[in-house]
Amino acid sequence: MKKLLLIFVGFLMLVTMLGLLFFSGAIYDAEEKHTIETFFFEPNTQPERRIATPVSADDVPENFLRDILISRFVNEYFYVIPDTENANARTELNRKSILRTNARAVVANKWLENVAPQIEELSAKNAYRTVRVTDISKSESGHLVVKYELKTWLQPNDILAKPEITEGYLYLHVSSVPIKVEQTQEALDMLEQGYDPMSVFRFRVWDVEQD
Repeated sequence: MKKLLLIFVGFLMLVTMLGLLFFSGAIYDAEEKHTIETFFFEPNTQPERRIATPVSADDVPENFLRDILISRFVNEYFYVIPDTENANARTELNRKSILRTNARAVVANKWLENVAPQIEELSAKNAYRTVRVTDISKSESGHLVVKYELKTWLQPNDILAKPEITEGYLYLHVSSVPIKVEQTQEALDMLEQGYDPMSVFRFRVWDVEQD
């Protein structure tokens, strides 16, 4: 009796498996042609995450490129990280510094006098500051009016600490020539030597006033 029961259970399982195979075959017809369409999503603006070929600088609107370079310049002007070596190296204005490659000496001197001491002080206290350009417009005199926002965290290693938020304006007198990449061997050599990519653009800050 026990053997008959085992045979019946085995037969029932076999019928069930055959039924499942039949229904799965009816749902998925292997003779039909199926295609899979793949979509790539760009998660952020980092170039290493992009699938397509990067757009040439010659193919973007000039104001778009100008605003990117100005944002990079303003970031270099104000940012702070908790690293005194970084602050000290920036105040030395070595030949790779943006304040030397893309700005006149008068701009660098104003930065050394008015901004660099605060950067050194904050860095020594392990503070951290981010910089964001919120608006760029042109004044009647032709200067660019750059509105920026600074967020400064004064308490290191405190995830609950809130940053100090300050806003201000920079009035920039920049070169009026079209912003293009310098297509020279010197520019290529500079990139290979570790210069900031901004340094190979034909873009120069002639003067800065801060409010």
